Amino acid sequence: MEVHKIKQKTVVEQVMEQMKELIANGRFKVGDRIPTEKELSGIFGVGRSSIREAVKIFNYLGILESNTARGTYVCDRTSISTEALSWAVLLGKDEMYDLLDVRGAIELWSTIILTERYHKDPESVQKHLLEVEKELVRMKKAADTGNHGGIVEADYRFHYAIIKGSGNPILISMYEMLRSFMYEEIDKSIQAFEDYHTAVGNHRKVIGGIKTGDIFEALKAFRRHIEETKEQIDAVLQGKKLKES
Repeated sequence: MEVHKIKQKTVVEQVMEQMKELIANGRFKVGDRIPTEKELSGIFGVGRSSIREAVKIFNYLGILESNTARGTYVCDRTSISTEALSWAVLLGKDEMYDLLDVRGAIELWSTIILTERYHKDPESVQKHLLEVEKELVRMKKAADTGNHGGIVEADYRFHYAIIKGSGNPILISMYEMLRSFMYEEIDKSIQAFEDYHTAVGNHRKVIGGIKTGDIFEALKAFRRHIEETKEQIDAVLQGKKLKES
């Protein structure tokens, strides 16, 4: 095992960095039981309290899972905590926009894949498009009754259905990790509307773009949707309301 003895003051941070490297290079794989606290202390040349603190942090983040009887194991990506993303949203506007761009990148590629699949064989993606349209119907019903929470839920599931339509399990998992951020972001963007039905119309344009089977048209519709979302968040932060776009 290639590791370096810890000598600097930020011991816990360096322990975490080296453990991260060991996971990244495949020394510790998903499902593996990592060495005991005592063993890691000897490997890194630091006190057991520093190892214990690093493992606690990794447990909180969902990277490791500790069990008194079984030991500590490396989790898969579905266990990763969304707390960091949630705090990024709460701590500032700039972080929200950065995360919105990450979300956009994931959805952008998924939109390309789904549009290409629709162009080649509409029947092959019919199930996913029906799911997208089902969420649009739910969104409209929520708008009809002024159900803000219902719109937020349907909005997230609308975009999640598009991601699933890509068929890429990594994109799907990454989007699931963004769930907490997405709910925060959608909640803020929906607050910008005087009429909730405007949100329904904006999402209908996204479906329309995909159904053209033309990647350029689909991306134009999706890009506009992301731009509108940023405009909505800006309006909320400035205490304004938006008319129908």
